[in-house]
Amino acid sequence: MKYITGILATAFILCITAYLTLSVWGINPVDPAHLRKALITLGILVVAAFLLVLLVPFFFKNHSKGYQENGNGVARPRRS
Repeated sequence: MKYITGILATAFILCITAYLTLSVWGINPVDPAHLRKALITLGILVVAAFLLVLLVPFFFKNHSKGYQENGNGVARPRRS
């Protein structure tokens, strides 16, 4: 997950840097209103993906699996 977040953050920074650099030279590759809408959409997708990564394991966790509570201090998987 940290690699995906790093890739998205790097891509975001590079896109904004490219846009700002081109605007310094007077080149307007993207209408600012469209860029704003695209960034809002990207933000919504990132938040939704993050929530799914957190919530899906919570709801679909198999509680019968786990570790035995009795033992000599070494964690051992439960047997079915």
